[in-house]
Amino acid sequence: KLTVTGGDSYSSPRFADIVMLEDGTFRLYYSAHALDFVEGIHYAQSLDGYAFEYKGSIFVPPGYEAKNSTTFKIGDTWHMYAVSEEGSQALWHLTSTDGVTFSVYAKTSFPMDGESVIPSNGLMIGDKFYLFVSTSTGEIKSWSTKNGYDWYPDDGVRLAPANGHALVKDATIVELEDGSQLMIYVTDIIDD
Repeated sequence: KLTVTGGDSYSSPRFADIVMLEDGTFRLYYSAHALDFVEGIHYAQSLDGYAFEYKGSIFVPPGYEAKNSTTFKIGDTWHMYAVSEEGSQALWHLTSTDGVTFSVYAKTSFPMDGESVIPSNGLMIGDKFYLFVSTSTGEIKSWSTKNGYDWYPDDGVRLAPANGHALVKDATIVELEDGSQLMIYVTDIIDD
């Protein structure tokens, strides 16, 4: 179980979004309620990936909310997408040069098959970054970009439910040392 020390009311993380920095430090972006009950994005750091120390608030929009972020770096720019109070129809798109001080670039959405979807995680392959999304049909699909600003829906399904499962969602993908990719995802539990 990961823990966050410090930060008082911000130490109960929801919607963990972890990136590994170039020096091997783990940075955890997460959602938490502030004292005024506004949900925002905060961050903590760790050397072991389990025990995190609270570092500060990233984005707590006054009178609004931001939660369930996904954060990645393309070139010299960090991009964060977070769900707003309007849900998946209006995601905050934040940008940063240091991964700590973010500015609002826009509100945007990822419409796919007649619905707006929430991105979960992504991976750079070659010169494209692939952002994985969960659909209401229980599949995992993707969008891709070369710059973090201009996104295009990819053809096909990355992963579909199988063997009687109803859904797969919330994919996290990591590249292994041999260059292959490992996808970790959520699925339903089937009672036998």
